[in-house]
Amino acid sequence: RLYTGPLYLKYNSVLRGCRDSDPLVLRLSLKQLCGGAQGTKPNLYTTTLHVINSSIVKLSKLTIATPVYRGLASKSLPDSFWTANEFGVRGGIETAFMSTTRDLDVAMRYAKGETGLLFEMHMGMVDRGADLVWLSQYPHEKEVLFGP
Repeated sequence: RLYTGPLYLKYNSVLRGCRDSDPLVLRLSLKQLCGGAQGTKPNLYTTTLHVINSSIVKLSKLTIATPVYRGLASKSLPDSFWTANEFGVRGGIETAFMSTTRDLDVAMRYAKGETGLLFEMHMGMVDRGADLVWLSQYPHEKEVLFGP
C-alpha cells in the first residue's frame, strides 16, 4: 500500500540512480530523496524493495492479462528508442517499478504537456503486472504495477 502513495518516489529513485555509472541527475535525486549526508550512503530500502517485488511476482499470477496504458508528462524518447543498434535492437527499459493503468483516460491525464507520451502495452503470460486496485491509495486509477 505504501508504494501507491508518495513513497514510490523514493523507491524508484533508488532503483534508477544507485550505481556510480547512473546519470548524475538520477544520483542527485537519490541523494535528495533518500538521504546520504557527506560520506554516508543513502537509505536503499533493500528489504522494502524486495518485498514489493516479491508481491508483484505473486500477485501477477492472479492478474488477468489485458492491455494497460502508461502516460508520461513532458517527456521525449531518445533516438535509441527508434533506431536499431548494431545488434538490431531498439527500445528501452525501465529499471524501476512501472505503474500502468487499465483506464486509458487515467493514462491520458498523466500524458499532459507539449511532449506527453502515451504507451499501450499488452500483458502476456510471463510479463504480467500486479493489479493493485484492491490495496491502492488511489483505487480509481486502476493501477497495474510491473517489477523492474
